Amino acid sequence: MEDKMKKFIKVGVLAICIVALLAVLLIAVIIPNFKLSKQYDESVELMNSGKYAEAIKSFEKIMNYKDSAEMIEKIKLSSIEKAEIGDSVWFGAYEQDNNLENGKETVEWIVLDKVDGKIVVTSKKGLDYKSYNDEQTEVTWENSSIRKWLNGEFYNESFSDKEKEMISKEMVINYESVNFETGEYEKVYDNIFLLTNFEVEYYMAFADRRREPTNYALSQKDWHNLIGTDDEFGDNCEWWTRSAEEDYWGFSYQYGFVEKDGNLSWRMGDCVTTMAVLPAMWIKVE
Repeated sequence: MEDKMKKFIKVGVLAICIVALLAVLLIAVIIPNFKLSKQYDESVELMNSGKYAEAIKSFEKIMNYKDSAEMIEKIKLSSIEKAEIGDSVWFGAYEQDNNLENGKETVEWIVLDKVDGKIVVTSKKGLDYKSYNDEQTEVTWENSSIRKWLNGEFYNESFSDKEKEMISKEMVINYESVNFETGEYEKVYDNIFLLTNFEVEYYMAFADRRREPTNYALSQKDWHNLIGTDDEFGDNCEWWTRSAEEDYWGFSYQYGFVEKDGNLSWRMGDCVTTMAVLPAMWIKVE
């Protein structure tokens, strides 16, 4: 009788262990995989229906599941191949949600023009806050710290090698910066640049100039250098252009920027105030 009882207890313990193991397997593996599979299928459905922004966000939540990373790259290329003026495209990656633990987010860009197999784009949102130049001095685009940052750290950390091959290095002419002895404008070659005041006016409708910063960008803002805060456009940001020139009286330099309401303006004698950065570039489509 005692032997039977021991055998019964052993069988019972074994059964309990098996049930517990199955429960752990269900909770730790089966249910999570089911959720991942479901979200993956939903992401694919969003992609196939052309809802690229939603699809990318959905895939980014399951980046390490199946081929989610490859699917994001597929969406990027598809958006660029089909791009027309005014469309959104997705290209590169930069921290945006200010959650450093989940990695960088794919950047959304707005197509400003399409010429000879290339598109010129600018980011939809302000991606960071920077000074035009780190030191207060009379400086033009060519020697500014913001140009150095865009074509150095930002360019190298935001784009894959394949994406860098698609970025077209272009001559950037700064019409406000003229050598009065030679009559020549400042010309440089950049992968990444900022629009000038003139280009903003040429490419963008007034309302389209009103841009919001990302959560990460706001975290980088120097709150001691605020320019206009409490107004009806409070969620928008002031953002730098690359325009720099001597002021009307020739006393100092002034630096172009776009106000929260979309108006173009100049920052007189101050290049160290932090404003939002909306990078621009030319991308090869063909």
